[in-house]
Amino acid sequence: MKPDIAAPGVAIASAISSFTTGNYTSVANTSFNGSTYHFAKFSGTSMASPMVAGVVALMLEANPYLSAAQVKEIIMQTARQDNYTGVIPTEGSPQWGAGKINAYAAVQIAVQTLGLLDAAPILEWSVYPNPVQHYLHFTIVELPEFAEIVGLDGKRYWVAIENGKMSVQDLPTGTYYVRLQQNGRIQQAPFVKI
Repeated sequence: MKPDIAAPGVAIASAISSFTTGNYTSVANTSFNGSTYHFAKFSGTSMASPMVAGVVALMLEANPYLSAAQVKEIIMQTARQDNYTGVIPTEGSPQWGAGKINAYAAVQIAVQTLGLLDAAPILEWSVYPNPVQHYLHFTIVELPEFAEIVGLDGKRYWVAIENGKMSVQDLPTGTYYVRLQQNGRIQQAPFVKI
């Protein structure tokens, strides 16, 4: 079923390239370095697509570990319905897809989702020893009071951090991710509990 999602795309004000030779009706302009730059309203997927791309950028800024499939799934799960869309069936609508994109809800879910993408940003911290049996230490000074531990099975644990370390001795043997929220962004590092 297509489309996957609906986004604002009618009468969207956009900047016009100074090299444009096409017809348009300027709705505003600004001057810079002796040149005048115009803005005009356009409609279509060329206006809606950047809206979706912007939401994806916000999601990945909040949680850069999400895969493309996870991003799409979150966007479709958080789509909203209203009086215009009506009730959308589970398989989607040929006019609205899963519904209207909801940036706020998508970013909220993105932060809560364990992304398993390997290509992650450079961390400002690490954990040691790894593998670990009793206490996992952090190489960062400013730590929150608790860290979120997520197992590959999806189970989540909140563990207190004291004096730069936390006890993992009660965790079952396995692979986990420790997740910290630093400056409004998720950072995570894998570790193995033996």
